[in-house]
Amino acid sequence: MMRSKDLVQALAALANETRLAICKALLRMGPDGIPSHELADRMCLSRTLASHHLRILVQAGIVEQRRSGRVLRHSLVGPQVRALAEAIEKLAPTE
Repeated sequence: MMRSKDLVQALAALANETRLAICKALLRMGPDGIPSHELADRMCLSRTLASHHLRILVQAGIVEQRRSGRVLRHSLVGPQVRALAEAIEKLAPTE
């Protein structure tokens, strides 16, 4: 269970259209995640901007990153965050 403070921090990070879209994209990618450069390309973001938003999501405990060779892969953190992302997707479906 998320503590209230952690939930507030996560929701604050998601109160940005780009970060919300990244979260929804990561939900669709599943637990294996996606390399940051590929996510940036799919979302038509510069790699610098994608990296900035991903860093905020990592700090908020929503996204985890792991190195696979020379590539950083990003995915949602655990079942609680996935459930939060699924609830958000139901409230505001991806267009």
